[in-house]
Amino acid sequence: MLNNIDLVTVTYSQDRGIQMLQSYSVNLMVTEPCNHYVIVEDNNISIEEWHALLSPYYTQHTLHLISGRELLSEEYYINDSHIKNGWHRSAVLKLLIAEKIQSDKYLILDSKNIFICKQILNNWRLLEGNGLPVDRTKRTYNGKPIWPEVDDFCIKNSIRKPDKVYDSATPFMMFTDVVKKVIEFDFLPLFFNKKNWWSSELYLYSVLSQHYGNNLKSDPVPNVTFWNTERPLTKDVLTDIFTWPNMRTIGMHRDVLKLNINLTEFTDFLAVIGFDKQIVEHTLTCYEKDTKNYEK
Repeated sequence: MLNNIDLVTVTYSQDRGIQMLQSYSVNLMVTEPCNHYVIVEDNNISIEEWHALLSPYYTQHTLHLISGRELLSEEYYINDSHIKNGWHRSAVLKLLIAEKIQSDKYLILDSKNIFICKQILNNWRLLEGNGLPVDRTKRTYNGKPIWPEVDDFCIKNSIRKPDKVYDSATPFMMFTDVVKKVIEFDFLPLFFNKKNWWSSELYLYSVLSQHYGNNLKSDPVPNVTFWNTERPLTKDVLTDIFTWPNMRTIGMHRDVLKLNINLTEFTDFLAVIGFDKQIVEHTLTCYEKDTKNYEK
């Protein structure tokens, strides 16, 4: 049976290695056929090269490789210090992909999200969002509200301003029809405004989803991300996380690699739960190499 939930990832050339590991984990752990839309934000690696890198991992599922320029016009890739910011483009691409998706929902992943257990997407516990609603009015930076332009957007379009939004964390489940309603608005200026230093497709989606009658829900989150040394990347810690209720993915940000830690225990843990150790070692080696080149 085909899932009525698709997967969507926006990736970059510097995430080549971890994207290969994610693709492998999808093939290994997602048990029923699904569509995985992998959107390439930059063009440092061609779509043909990406296809050669990722397609071998899709023996159970269908890979759809899409250039970001296929969804977002070239004017948003010009040599401008703000518009060129991949953060804003990535957020927009995760919304615009809804125009190509035929399923009822899609699950947003970051490249760093790796499936660690067998999963039927149709049985994903969170019907929407990521289980992390936060008080919108208390989200500040240096004492100032974040993304105040959204308030003006709501007033202009007669949209109810909610008290809460989902935090910016993946995996994140979206209703495709809600996203299609979002992109009917003139929403691009929200992301490509030179006064705006922060934006999130999950934040905007949360606002519109509530406007159309959905309620935000707090739930056990399905992911733990390793960002730095605050949580050691050891086999004992990983094994403990693996037993948590509703745990579906783990994430490893490239900041972990900057610490030059030994990834042997991470590799051994993945091997214990069914990953091919050689594939894990190869993809992590690529991830480390690309991270070092990215930092130069």
